[in-house]
Amino acid sequence: AGLLRAGKVDATSQNKVIESAVSVEARALFGNNNTFKSATFRPKVAIDFAKLAEANECFKEVFGHELPDISSQGAVAAEIRKACLDPEEALSEMHTRIVSHQLPGASVLLAAVDLLKSIRTGSEEAAILGFNAGFKQLKEARKRCADLADTLTEPALLALRNAREVLATEWLILKEEPDLDESLRAAAATLADLLAKETFYKELAPISLHAAALKKEYVRRHSEASAQRTAAYLTACEKVATVPGWSDLTQEQQTKLLSPLKTWAAPASAGTGIALLRSDLDACPGRTQKVIEEMLRLVDGAKLVRIEVGKYFSGSIETTEQLDASIKSLREECERQLAEGKRILIQ
Repeated sequence: AGLLRAGKVDATSQNKVIESAVSVEARALFGNNNTFKSATFRPKVAIDFAKLAEANECFKEVFGHELPDISSQGAVAAEIRKACLDPEEALSEMHTRIVSHQLPGASVLLAAVDLLKSIRTGSEEAAILGFNAGFKQLKEARKRCADLADTLTEPALLALRNAREVLATEWLILKEEPDLDESLRAAAATLADLLAKETFYKELAPISLHAAALKKEYVRRHSEASAQRTAAYLTACEKVATVPGWSDLTQEQQTKLLSPLKTWAAPASAGTGIALLRSDLDACPGRTQKVIEEMLRLVDGAKLVRIEVGKYFSGSIETTEQLDASIKSLREECERQLAEGKRILIQ
């Protein structure tokens, strides 16, 4: 304790360097036998004037002005620690912001924060030597922090979120399109690369440009698929209304029958995937036939029978004789059903 009080040794306890005998850490150290036994002590080594002069040059490089006093190790260390307080807070806040928005480059800021903490909490010698060794890192980190603070406005953060969303959603669908222009594949690759760079904040313009190009193409294809689906189901509704017997139904029956087709005829929302729109389009003939069958059952009831044409044309037909035989079988079945007073639904 006497040597520590005289400034001749430093103590290290629980990963903390203790320089003052009257500090809270020192009282805890000497007040606990187990803590004292685990502590280490080393002679305090004074830094020569050359290192203090070097610290002055490094300080000027980082903060833009010289140290007010380089006559002693204590004065230099105190001024360095004082100057590092605000940068540590700013870098720590920016690191939190980068992490919360899932942006790259957080490790660079965290490394600078750790260096500043070690300067602030270490011995005078460690503070000076650490600052001299890491001043370029601190200078770059402060510049990066300032650039990020100027760049990451709310509109910029929104643009970045939208760009990531385009890659995570629209691009996953677009990249499977067989007729997609190669320039859009290149745009997606470039966008992914820019978003992954630590210097992403310098690339906001091209990031927005590439994301917009991908979004535009997705919207175009989505609108096209939606329009095709709408046209197909509107045509289907018209087809159902031309089937003989339609006018015999009540308004309520007609509305109920057409309701599913009209649902698919409505313009698709942005959240409806292109694949689903195309699937609905492919399903339109089958769905239309099903509505027609339901309509005919309402009109004719038990009189309606369904004949599947494929049953009479199974396998390949290679000769006119085979064709005639298949047609004959189909005709005979239709004639038999008609003779029994049935109404035939061909499928």
